[in-house]
Order: sequence, then structure tokens, then C-alpha cells
Amino acid sequence: MGKNAAIGVLAVLLAFAGVWLYQTHEAKESFALQQENSYQRAFHDFVYHIDQLEGELGAALAKNGAESRSGSLAEVWRLSQQAHAEVGQLPKGALPLQETDRFLNELGSFSYESAIQSREDGPMESEEEQALENFYAQAGELKEGMRHLQAEAMQQEISWVDVEAQAVNGGPEAESPLMVNFERVNHDVKGFSENEGAASGPFGSNEEDALADVLDGKEEISQNEAKQKALNFLDINDRAEVTIESLGDGAAYPGYQLEIQDPESSSVYMMDVTKQGGLPLWFMREKASGAHEETISLYEASEKAAAFIDERVEKEIALVDSKQYNHTGAFQFVPVIDGVRMYPFDLLVEVSLADGKVNGYQAIEFLAHEDASFETEPEISEEEAAEGMHKDIDVQESHIAVVEDKQDELVLTYEFIGTKGDDSFRIFMNAETGAEERVDKLPEAEPVYGASAN
Repeated sequence: MGKNAAIGVLAVLLAFAGVWLYQTHEAKESFALQQENSYQRAFHDFVYHIDQLEGELGAALAKNGAESRSGSLAEVWRLSQQAHAEVGQLPKGALPLQETDRFLNELGSFSYESAIQSREDGPMESEEEQALENFYAQAGELKEGMRHLQAEAMQQEISWVDVEAQAVNGGPEAESPLMVNFERVNHDVKGFSENEGAASGPFGSNEEDALADVLDGKEEISQNEAKQKALNFLDINDRAEVTIESLGDGAAYPGYQLEIQDPESSSVYMMDVTKQGGLPLWFMREKASGAHEETISLYEASEKAAAFIDERVEKEIALVDSKQYNHTGAFQFVPVIDGVRMYPFDLLVEVSLADGKVNGYQAIEFLAHEDASFETEPEISEEEAAEGMHKDIDVQESHIAVVEDKQDELVLTYEFIGTKGDDSFRIFMNAETGAEERVDKLPEAEPVYGASAN
């Protein structure tokens, strides 16, 4: 009897040990997943901000006034600081980005000092203008290199946690083709000529607070209702497997997070839906591994994006920007109120060029200002506004638009789309004062990234 009791106690202890080991394993798995997600987000944010840097440097070159150029240079400084911070969030010691980080520091110092000088002393000297041209060209090279690395990492489904472990242990991953290409990009950055005059972040809190105000008083929905709204929005049948939980306590509004596994396409969707009103805020589609061959054009993808929006949004919407990267078309839509384009309240849609399905959707700015109104009568004529632009801009089309100024205030503008040399720009001139509010460099037709580098 004593022997049986001992065996029973041992069995219980083994069971507890098994549970403890399982929980420990689960905790380690959860930590590794969180770390991987953190690395993935930092890497893709880093590539995105390098892309933005190149565009903002081009915009600075196209600006005519010292004050507006100063604002653009201040934005370059902000973006360089963001990219620098994201380098620090990547696996420590695993990625050779020392020269890239040095370049970002130099660019940040140059843009900060030049922004202050533009405000105080007026236009740049010729040496500083040349330094800005150099930084623009070099940022373009860095953007190309990082885009290729991003495509390669995505195609190989790289785990940054594994890369970090291999770097620490000196394993074969440390000499993988991806790491060799990182070394190449870092070496190319080191080869950038010394610049004359150069010194040695899904949503903002303002939008979330505005959305919370819009949602206040709307009827609350249950988890089951949120699930059905999400499936209807994505046009997925009820056989889909759905995991749902409430948004964290830190959110500005109550809502639900959903993970949806589509049985027909083997895709997984991540989505947020508000608890009040049941509004889908954003979603992202994670595609199953497979062929990446493009089957539709960017124009065809834009039509699919427009159809997706038209079926879900009642207001008049205009497509204002399109871009192609990594076999994906990215499209920006803005609401049109009384013929005026409302740029701060945009919708973003991404469409796969491989299968034509919508990969992503983001509508928080649009939903946060769905009831916004604005005075839309210009004080000056379009011709008067055009007189304040750079003389070398060849205007192709124009519109009336609302944008945010440097103080984040809404202003009515004339929007001019034109070219200067081989570059295209979108220029916003204040419809009351004629001052230049903003200049955006428009993307060129994108090459297909991910092809083997020679």
C-alpha cells in the first residue's frame, strides 16, 4: 500500500513537472514571438523611413522659399532620428549597419543646422546646396539597397531572432547571402563621398483621441457581432477560424483585435474593430507561402483598391497616390467634400500584384474626421497662387485641397502637380496668402525589388 502511495505521489509530481515544463516552454515561445515581432516591425519601419527620407530630401530641393525649405529639412532631421532609433532596435551586433548609422547621424546634423540657418539667414549657400544634392543622391542609393534587402528577407521568411542567435554563436547564418548583402550595402554607404557642409514610428495619439470623440455615444457591439462585421468587411465566409480579444487598456477607445484564418485562401488577417459602432479600423493580410509572380498591373490593382473602397465607403473618394513595392500596390485615397480634396483624412489600401487580393487597409484618419467641415472658398485665384512656385516647375494638373500646415492646422490650398527635370512633385500653395505650404516628391514607377543583385 505504501509503495502504491509513493507511486501515486511520484505520478502527481511528474504531472506537475510536466505542466511546469510546458508552461516554461510556452513562456519562452511567447517571448521569442514578441521579440521576433519587435524586430520585424523595427526593420520594416527602418526601410520605410529611409524611403521617406529620400522623398523629403527631394522635396527640400524643389522648395523655393527659405521658410518652407526649413520645414522640410526639419522633417528630414526627424526622419533621420527615427531611422537611427530603429537601427538600435534591431538585433544587437547581428546586422552590419554601422556606416548606415553614421550616415544617418551626419544627415541629421546637417539637416538640423541647415533648418535653423534657413530660418535665420535665408537661402542656402552654393556649398550647402551641393551637400543637399549629395545627401539626396546618397539617400536614393541607400533606399534601393534597403528595398532589395527587405524583399530578400521577406522572400526567405527570415527570422531575426534566429539571425541574432547565429551571430552570437558564429553559426552559418552569419555568412548567409542575406548577411553578405547587408555587408555590401554597408560598404556602399561607407563609400559615400564626404559631404561639404555636413556636420561630424500604427497611429498618432491625436487621431486616436479624435476617433474616441467620434465613437462616444455609439452603440456597443459584442464579440460575436464584431466577428461578423469583420467577416463581412473582408468578404470571408463563416467557416473561417476567428480568434478575438479586447484591445489593451492603453487604447484611447474600446475595441477588439481579431485574427482570422481564411480557409479558402490559406491567408491570415489581423484586424482591429471598435467596440462602439463596430468600425473596422485597419487590417493586414499575411499571405501563405507561394509564388510571387505578378499577375496584374499597378493600374489593375488600383481599380481593385477603388472597388474595395467604393463598396465600403459612401462618401466621394479620390485616388491621389499609388506606389509599387515588393509585388504590392499601395494606394492613398482622400475624401472629396464640395470638390475639395481632404488630404489629412486619408484611407490607405494595399493590393497584392500576385493574386489581386487586398493585403492591407487603414482608415483611422478618415473615420476620426468623418463629420469634419471646412471653409472651401479660396481668397486668391489659381493663377495668383501659381506665381509663388519655383519657376522651373511645369504644371500638369491642379486641384483645390485641404492640408495640414507646420502647426498642424488645416489650411485651404491649391494643389499643383508638375515636373522639374526628371522628378515629379505635388505642391500645395495657400489659397489665402499664396505661400508655399508643402512640397511632396512623387514616386517614380517602381522597379521590381527582390531580383538577384549582380
